[in-house]
Amino acid sequence: MKSKSRTWSVFKDIYESYFKYTIWFIIAIIIMHFGMSVLSFRGAAAAAALRDGVERYNLYITSYSASGAFMLIIGIVTGFIQMPFYVTHGVTRKDYFRGNVLATLALAFTLALVFSVGSEVGKVIFLQFGYSFKEEILIPGLSNNWLLLFFLYGINIFAYSLMGWLINIGFYRYHAFIGIGFIVVALAALALHGLVWINGWFSIFSDDFKGILADNSLYLSVIGTIGLIAVLLGLIRMLTRKVPIKI
Repeated sequence: MKSKSRTWSVFKDIYESYFKYTIWFIIAIIIMHFGMSVLSFRGAAAAAALRDGVERYNLYITSYSASGAFMLIIGIVTGFIQMPFYVTHGVTRKDYFRGNVLATLALAFTLALVFSVGSEVGKVIFLQFGYSFKEEILIPGLSNNWLLLFFLYGINIFAYSLMGWLINIGFYRYHAFIGIGFIVVALAALALHGLVWINGWFSIFSDDFKGILADNSLYLSVIGTIGLIAVLLGLIRMLTRKVPIKI
């Protein structure tokens, strides 16, 4: 079997396995979002304000952080099982790496698409009852640029998955003490990501640093994210290239 065929086979297999339990994540987020929206919109004391759309965010916004956390967890927990399985069944480490990268990237944009469509459907449904969501967006000035928002949502949560994968391979290849060092590296990557995006996770660790680079141009933020993704992919490829397989 040619390398491209093996990569494509790994991609399809991993993406299907990811999506099987991603469905439950999507359902849980949608139910939680719509449930909380109904409760908020029906709150008598805040009814007037809610009708002006100042209290509830749309599904696209509320799902963003959860999707990032979900992708981070996927990166952390899946590699311990996947790589030994594929390598022991004749798939090269290179083909596994390529297939998993493509599957994870496809999953990131699947989440972006599902929640984008779900957000629009939710707006239409609640609008029939006279309610609207707060006009909040991921990136200031892009409220009407659906395609660009879709792209930004996808690459940002993809970056989180790579941070998780880096932690995974660090613990898999080395003992626990060195593995902890990879957690520190991943946190540093998380910090860098948070510094180039206003809504990055870095504010979780310290509000003092939130939005230090909030005045960055969009292009700089995108370039910084793509550069971070490239570095993470390079580190992961280097670590998986000749990693011993533990049976």
